[in-house]
Amino acid sequence: MQEEKIKVKGAQIAFYSTEVKVDAPLVFVHGAGSSKLTWRPQIRRFDKKIRAIALDLPGHGDSDGEACDSIDDYVRLLIDFLDALKIESAIICGHSMGGAIAQTFALAHPKRTRAIVLVATGAKLRVFPIIFEMLKGDVDKFFEMFCEWSFGPNTKKNVIDAAVAMMRTCPVEFIARDFLACDKFNLMNEVQNIKTPALVVGAKFDNLTPEKYSEYLAQNIANARLEIVEDSGHMIPLEKPVALSKFVLDFVKSV
Repeated sequence: MQEEKIKVKGAQIAFYSTEVKVDAPLVFVHGAGSSKLTWRPQIRRFDKKIRAIALDLPGHGDSDGEACDSIDDYVRLLIDFLDALKIESAIICGHSMGGAIAQTFALAHPKRTRAIVLVATGAKLRVFPIIFEMLKGDVDKFFEMFCEWSFGPNTKKNVIDAAVAMMRTCPVEFIARDFLACDKFNLMNEVQNIKTPALVVGAKFDNLTPEKYSEYLAQNIANARLEIVEDSGHMIPLEKPVALSKFVLDFVKSV
């Protein structure tokens, strides 16, 4: 696994990549207020097996710039990122907000989408108003809520602590922008137009994007494959990295 940076529209975008450099890559996109660390377990498992990349969106992790104001803006950034790396088509794998980016990418750029993987996400991502209230007035309370709502009952404390530490590196203003972008996102009547192969992965104990969200995506995207992780909350990539990696690797080999 390598950590690299590349200039995209004047900003340095940081990313992990595997050593394999052939074939259409699997591009991992993190969720609101998160970073490429979300996908570190997957990148490590895929190293020397398949071509995989996990980027920090602008203003997140080690990337320069500022968070975008909409999912469409993040899609444009992702296109610019792929262009900078001279990648013509890719499998886009997104978690939560990253899943919204993956869906929008597939609709806007079908010729550049080999397939999509949608992890703990939905066709619509309404955000509880209390989240915006806490981000404005009591950030510590927000992170308490994040711990209560985002993980399964059996998740180890060190996994939760690592996820919170990752989110705390993101400026609060950018976390709020991400959630606002999610709140405005709605493809309930458009996901039926996604024609690329799709893997949908949900979780039994996901309180933020419940299991029914994943079921809706799988039912409305033609020939989508659905997998439900029984003992996980919203943060599937960190809570159940082995199970998720197996689902993704099997899917990638099939497309």
